[in-house]
Amino acid sequence: MKNNTLDDFKENIFSQYGEDGIIREILKRTNISGGVCVEFGAWDGVLLSNTAALWTKRGWKGVLIEAAEEKFDTMKKVVSGYDCIPLGDFVTPLGATSLESILKREEINFNEVKVLSIDIDGNEYHILNGLKSLRPALVIAEYNPTIPPEMNVVSKEDAFFGSSARALTDLMQEKRYTLIAMTKTNCFFIENSLSSLFADLDTSFERLFDRSCLTYLITGYRGAYAYSQAPAYGIGLPIDSNLIERGDLFYIRYSSLRVKWNYFKDSIKAITKSFLGVKNITAFKSYCLYLLWLLKGMSIPAHRLYKWQVLRKYAKKHNLDVFLETGTAGGVTVSYLKKYFKKLYTIELDPTLYHQGRALTHDYKNIICVEGDSGVMINDIVKKISEPTLFWLDAHYSGEGTAKADVETPIIKELVTIFSRNNKKDVILIDDARCFDGTHDYPTIKQIDDLISSYGYLSFNIAKDIMIIEPKL
Repeated sequence: MKNNTLDDFKENIFSQYGEDGIIREILKRTNISGGVCVEFGAWDGVLLSNTAALWTKRGWKGVLIEAAEEKFDTMKKVVSGYDCIPLGDFVTPLGATSLESILKREEINFNEVKVLSIDIDGNEYHILNGLKSLRPALVIAEYNPTIPPEMNVVSKEDAFFGSSARALTDLMQEKRYTLIAMTKTNCFFIENSLSSLFADLDTSFERLFDRSCLTYLITGYRGAYAYSQAPAYGIGLPIDSNLIERGDLFYIRYSSLRVKWNYFKDSIKAITKSFLGVKNITAFKSYCLYLLWLLKGMSIPAHRLYKWQVLRKYAKKHNLDVFLETGTAGGVTVSYLKKYFKKLYTIELDPTLYHQGRALTHDYKNIICVEGDSGVMINDIVKKISEPTLFWLDAHYSGEGTAKADVETPIIKELVTIFSRNNKKDVILIDDARCFDGTHDYPTIKQIDDLISSYGYLSFNIAKDIMIIEPKL
């Protein structure tokens, strides 16, 4: 009996559910070391990407397609400097904007395309069905994980519903591909001529299917009902039967008034976005939350707008023109501070957050983004800085969506490096003072204080969850 699956190799670099590790093992077994990888919808190029590890780390050529304009604009900045072709097309199953037509237009040799990843929330089945000549060794396609594994369900084009894993598997079998792995939302298909390389693994559909997103509707004898768990994608209106192309489903009628109301709300949202812009809406929401935080008494943790004001305050107080941040987290802090400093450095360990920060700050020549462990990389950076500097230390592991090096926080390494440069005009601010309790690799506040006290020219205090280390006046 085969007990192992490709789940054993799961690892996330950019991916969401271990796809990066699975892909690495598949390519290792098939002896594929390079080529072209194609991914759409690619979002910003790196967020939950199945191919970013290939074109950022392993020398592959990437073709990334994203139809949403704002995401595409960000993606162009993310892939700058890499061997990537960013495209803003809306891919259709057939015609001039089919995947094969787009690749021909870009003069991509079909034989060089080794990996294809499709994540467009609904049209995966139809895109795959439309492929005629393109035959990547590995195809990764998103499925709707809320549909039971025995059901063959296919939604119509552009229904934003998705198809079942069973439907995709049956289609790919017709196209001479074999299912070899599944994650919570993705199916992995290998070209049949390579399937024997996975004969030692259990690749049965029943074993691979992840049932965690299946939600049961349970009824009493009078029709009262409850759910077995919160549905994975929430609860909206019942789907219209006109949106399903194939599948034995039961449809519930719903109020036309409710439909009109939801349509009205969606229309208002769309108009607001087009009029104000997503960035302005985001900024407005952030400012409203900041005001709410003030009204509630400025609780801990502090709102980021307050933290930015503190950074500006200490830069002005000590006349500092250079800023160094550990923990880029998408780049919003350095983007805000760009006009207040002549030079800004930011270090990020997580590759997705690094590339997002790099994209956000792409047009600002005074911002330098560095990828790596801040406990290590800060040493190289401070050697290049002779001016007094404001240090903002906020690098730490915070769970899913962040990265961890050998420790959850490299704060001691960072402080030792900063002190070793012996610039007595430096100012250091450390975020999240509440976390420094001696657990999860964090030193205690006393340990930080003891370290600082050995430098007689420094003062140390804490305000609103921020540790402040500055020269004594």
